Amino acid sequence: MSYNGDLYAQAEEVITSKGDLRRGDASGNPERYGIGSTNQILSVSSGNILWKTLTTADSTLTTQGDILFEGASGLERLGQSTDGFVLTTKGAAADPVWAAAAGSWVGTATSNLDMDTYNIFDIDFLQLSAPTELTIATGAVTFSQSYHSIDTEADASSDNLDYFNGLTTGQFLILKSVDNSRDVVLRSGLTGTTKMNGPSNYTLSDIDFRWTGLADTAVANFVIYELSRSDNAS
Repeated sequence: MSYNGDLYAQAEEVITSKGDLRRGDASGNPERYGIGSTNQILSVSSGNILWKTLTTADSTLTTQGDILFEGASGLERLGQSTDGFVLTTKGAAADPVWAAAAGSWVGTATSNLDMDTYNIFDIDFLQLSAPTELTIATGAVTFSQSYHSIDTEADASSDNLDYFNGLTTGQFLILKSVDNSRDVVLRSGLTGTTKMNGPSNYTLSDIDFRWTGLADTAVANFVIYELSRSDNAS
C-alpha cells in the first residue's frame, strides 16, 4: 500500500497566522484562507467559503430621522425629509419616497392651500391678510388678494372702477377707500368683460365703508357679483 503525502497535509502545514482557516481549493486540495476584517462573517458565495461584510442598519444610516429599507441590491438609506411630509410607497419594484400628504397643506407661508375636494370644519376664525393698497389705472385694478384699499388715479377727487381684473371663480373681494377726499365709484352693469354686477353703482366715499363681492369668471361679461355694501360713516 502506498500514499501521497499531499493528501494528508496537516493543518499546521497550511495555516501560518493567527485566525487563518483551512479550506479546500478548486481542486480539493487544502489551502490557507487568511483571517477576514473586523465584523466580517464567514459565508458561502459561488461555491466557496468567503469572508463577507454584512450591510447593517448601523452601517447604512447616517443621520437622525433616516429610514432603512430594502432596495434593488440590498439595504438602503432614505434620508429624513421636509417637516410634515409622509412616507409614501410607489408600488412594486420601486423605492419609497417622502411626499406631501394628499389633501393637506405642506409648505411655506407663501404657499397656496388647495382644498379642492375637501371640507374644512371647526374653524375658530378666518383671518384675511391686511388690506394692500391698489390704485386705479384707466378705470381698472388687478387684484392680488381678497382685501384691498382702493385709491383714485393721480389722487383725483373721484374715479371710476370699471374693470375687475385678476379674479378667479369663487374668490371673495372686500374693498374700502383710502381717503375720505378721494371717492372710488364701483360702476355696475357695464357692457363687456371683467365688470361688476350689482343693483347700482356704489361709491366708497368714506374710509369706513366696505363693499364685498364674489367672483365668477365663467359668466359672460360680469366677473364679480355684489354681495353687500355698507354705510358705516362715523
